Amino acid sequence: MKMVGSAQNDGGLSFGQSAMLVAIGIALWFVAAMLLRQIAPLGVFDGPARIALYALTVPGTWPFVLLTQRLVRLAPDQIVPGIALVTAAALLTDSFVFAWFPWIYGAAEYHRDCAAAVFWGAAVGLLLSFIAAAVRQPAR
Repeated sequence: MKMVGSAQNDGGLSFGQSAMLVAIGIALWFVAAMLLRQIAPLGVFDGPARIALYALTVPGTWPFVLLTQRLVRLAPDQIVPGIALVTAAALLTDSFVFAWFPWIYGAAEYHRDCAAAVFWGAAVGLLLSFIAAAVRQPAR
């Protein structure tokens, strides 16, 4: 059990790392929200375009997982809890905005589609964190 004043929380992250991860999560949410707001009227949620959007989210998210690892200096055993904290911060921000400021996502007709895309992106980020952690683990 860790002491209240210890440098690390139970996820093995320091307070400084945790603060940076939360800030990164909020920033990534903002970038995603603004991107979705701009591309929704272009028809990216219609038919095959939605499949392309979802498929492109996978390689599009990978650089952010890698960048977060480097910026926050996450050790291999910190990658999954670190990206989980980024994801939690982004989803909490997203939930707050959807509840009280849905207009940020543009026209009401796109709100549901934007929410689904944000949820998909969050799940992709979590999945990729497990892959990144496995790649960085030394062979046993």
